[in-house]
Amino acid sequence: MRLALAISSSPIARAAVFLLVAFLLNFLFEAILPYNFIYFGASLLFALLLATVLIEGLRGSSSLRMSMLRIDAYSVKYIIYGLLISLSFFVPAFFLMLLFGANVAVNHVALPTLLQSFVVTAILSSAEELGFRGILLQSLSEKFGSVVAVFLLSLAFALLHIFNPNVSFIAIANVFLVGIAFSIMYLRTKSLWLPISFHTFWNYLQGYILGSNISGLPNINSLLSIKYDSRFAQFLGGYFGFEEGFLATFFIVVLIFMCLIYLKGNPTVLNFMSSRCYKELLPIHNPK
Repeated sequence: MRLALAISSSPIARAAVFLLVAFLLNFLFEAILPYNFIYFGASLLFALLLATVLIEGLRGSSSLRMSMLRIDAYSVKYIIYGLLISLSFFVPAFFLMLLFGANVAVNHVALPTLLQSFVVTAILSSAEELGFRGILLQSLSEKFGSVVAVFLLSLAFALLHIFNPNVSFIAIANVFLVGIAFSIMYLRTKSLWLPISFHTFWNYLQGYILGSNISGLPNINSLLSIKYDSRFAQFLGGYFGFEEGFLATFFIVVLIFMCLIYLKGNPTVLNFMSSRCYKELLPIHNPK
């Protein structure tokens, strides 16, 4: 009972319990499962998911039902939005590469391999979004305000990539900016489905369709292999991936403003979140 009250009334306690539970569960899963890239991502995702369900459950059944991972008509719409946003960058980027004289080769990759790559990408992207844009963003926004919370978590998200291969200043700057975009997507919709979808399709399209590195990490099972003159690397992106190019910088900045202006969430859920935040503060101001 005291734990439930602490989680409801203290955003910092909520964030701390979330991190502790997720860390312990992930440690347990990694000790049980054989180590490989797929199991690593799956164990991390499952740990974060269980920690999220625990926190929302302790806040009450209504919180669990209205959680950031609820499935409804809006969720389907957000998933489609994520795909369309990704395509709106990579389709023009592909034609720009052709315009700049890129050589394109089609690789013989089996459909099951492409599907497996998509599942792995979705698992890892979902884990990152649950970790950075889930309970932590929600809790820090309540404590410090949205601007500070978005800045801190986007900075942490960028620093997570700082030791990736082929890293550069523009790459980290763009990862920071896309972290802001992911955060705004959650804050405007109170749902993780849009940032999860956009994150998944962005990584999958650039890595396993167009053959670019994903945040500096190479892959060998891409549908296309594209080579273009290194003179265009600053614009299109280099060995880190498309995030290393100024084209991505322009796209992400425009996306941030578009999300702030046009993106809206489910009114019922938005009203519930606002009401819940107010009610959870009542025990602090009215202890009796």
